[in-house]
Amino acid sequence: SADVVIGGAISDTATVSGGHTPTGTVTFRLYGPNDASCATAIFTSANRPLTGGSATSAEFTPPAVGTYRWIATYNGDANNNSVAGKCDDANESVVVSKTTPSINTNLVSGAESGATISVALGATVHDTSSLSGTTADAGGTVHYQVFTNANCTGTAIDAGTKAVTSGIPADSDPVTFNNAGNYYWQADYSGDAKNGSATSN
Repeated sequence: SADVVIGGAISDTATVSGGHTPTGTVTFRLYGPNDASCATAIFTSANRPLTGGSATSAEFTPPAVGTYRWIATYNGDANNNSVAGKCDDANESVVVSKTTPSINTNLVSGAESGATISVALGATVHDTSSLSGTTADAGGTVHYQVFTNANCTGTAIDAGTKAVTSGIPADSDPVTFNNAGNYYWQADYSGDAKNGSATSN
């Protein structure tokens, strides 16, 4: 099957050729992630029926990112010997990649909340964030920063690095503003073993 993002299912199809009207079954074994020598199968789809010269494995949902490799074995019949593919045969590898998440933020100060808020001098503000496009068990951290320019460059006020638990980031530290002006918040998600990184607008 084609490459997938973590959480997607993969499968394999084998075609038997060169035999004498072959019948019987095909057994599929899957190796990975990143088992380049196909040493230990992590999934077996056995005795899949041959129909019209082809057989298809059951689907498997990989638990981690990386490269997975299939080996298909035709089990033979009364007129045909068994035959197996080899590790790293063409079209027998599938890449499982990290998600491409996004992060959105919302400012909170007392009863005020929103993407943009106006507060009085001396008010305390904290940022909240939410992730989308991640796996349900997403971990990692979100780093909150505050800048004095709209490009979010230069020296920043550090508003904390907070844990992400089951896809939910903790809120930033509160920041008190004692100088008038415009301030711009940014949240950077670190990503984890299954999920890519992301930065808020």
